[in-house]
Parts: sequence; C-alpha cells; structure tokens
Amino acid sequence: KERPVPVEEPISFEHDTVEKQWAAMRDLLSNPHLRGVLLSNLFYSLFPSYDTAFWFMQQEILLFSPDEMGFLGSIGEAGKIVALVLFYCVGNRVRIRCFYITLGTLTVITSIPPLLLTMSITYDDKEKVYLYDSLGLSPVLLVMGRNVFGELFDKLHALPPYQLAGLLCRTAASAGALAA
Repeated sequence: KERPVPVEEPISFEHDTVEKQWAAMRDLLSNPHLRGVLLSNLFYSLFPSYDTAFWFMQQEILLFSPDEMGFLGSIGEAGKIVALVLFYCVGNRVRIRCFYITLGTLTVITSIPPLLLTMSITYDDKEKVYLYDSLGLSPVLLVMGRNVFGELFDKLHALPPYQLAGLLCRTAASAGALAA
C-alpha cells in the first residue's frame, strides 16, 4: 500500500500579526542598550571563521582520530558550561560596555591558535613548515585552548542580548519579535 503524501498548507500571515511583530521589533531597537549589544554581536559575527581550516588541520595534518576529535569537542562543550556559570556569577556586576570591550579583546586573542595551526611557510619551494612547528608549540594544546576558550567566548557573546531582552521586553509580542 502506498501512503498518501501529506499536502502542506500554504503559510498565511495575518496582517495584524506581522504589524504587531514589526512594531515590537522597532520598539526593541529603539532602546540604546539593546541596540549597542546587538551591534556588538553583529560586529563579532563579521570576524573570519577558521573552523573549516581548523577542522581540516586536525583531521588531515595532525591526524587526530575520531575519538580524539570527540574528546576535543567535549572540551569545547565544557567551555560553554563555564561561560554559563561565569555569566551567572558576574553578569550583573559588570557594566555591559566593559564586558564587551574585554570580551572583544579576548576573542581576538583566541583567534590566534587557529592562525598558528593553519598558516605555513614554504622554504625554497620545497619544505612546508607550519607556524606552530617553527615556534615550538604543541598543536594539541593549541587545539584544546581554542576549543575551550573559543566556545566560552562565543557563549559569553550570546548571553547579554538574552538577558537584556528579558529585562526590556514589555510585552510577549516584543519577546517573540526578538526571538524571531
């Protein structure tokens, strides 16, 4: 027997709902505190991503096994947990501008390990030497540091907008607009 293929209903938007959501979004963006946090996160998202090159380096050059890759990934998840605890403990005590300036500086520093791992120097068109080798650094420590601190700072960047939205949303509609 063939199963009937479910027919999807076309999505319809009620004009009033869209208008309410748009008004709620404008209301949120009119707040200078939230606007600053969102612009900071936009700026943060413009940083180049080395994730693909970083993953390739771990798999193809450093020859990490799937077990080692899984272990390194779980270390990164531990960084997220540390970020949640850290933000819970100090999030309300630190001014948001100071928080983002410090976080931005630390984020730039955590972008160095992927660069050290993926950049190479070719001597006399023959020998390819990776930058971490020429500096005498351990690639495993660079990967572990990037996984822990990279995830920690990524999570810390994401938490203040949620906290501010919870404090600033006057209605459920504005909370829904922010979540969308």
